[in-house]
Amino acid sequence: MTDVDFARALAFVREPKWKKDPRKTEGLPLSVEALNILRELCNGAKGGRLFWRDGGRALVACTVSNLFRHHTRRAGFVGLKPHSLRHTFGTRLGEAGFDASEIRKLMGHSSITTTQIYVHPRAPRLREAVEAVSSNRGHSAGTRKTGTGD
Repeated sequence: MTDVDFARALAFVREPKWKKDPRKTEGLPLSVEALNILRELCNGAKGGRLFWRDGGRALVACTVSNLFRHHTRRAGFVGLKPHSLRHTFGTRLGEAGFDASEIRKLMGHSSITTTQIYVHPRAPRLREAVEAVSSNRGHSAGTRKTGTGD
């Protein structure tokens, strides 16, 4: 598979939406788990493709989307589309503590403004952030101006 560099654990985006997307030439880092799954899939690949339709025909994007929606509905997920996974990825990166610049680069966005559309902090995470500030109260008191002339 030419789109995966197993030695460096990178995947390359062949036809990105943004023509100057660095993921096309620099690649996108893969987790060990993703790399192992791809390695296993590549062992059974035929003709440079991982997935085929019944009868040996190549899958096209609309077929993949339709199959995804069909199987997610069967599993009880209503309204889930392949693109929904980008929102989940961005949100999980934010929850894991990665900053907007890192998320932007991983998602291939040209601006952080676009990235902000994909990161949806959940209420428990927001509460955790407020509690973190509250529990750190007083640690920075020495750096605050008190107005006493010190």
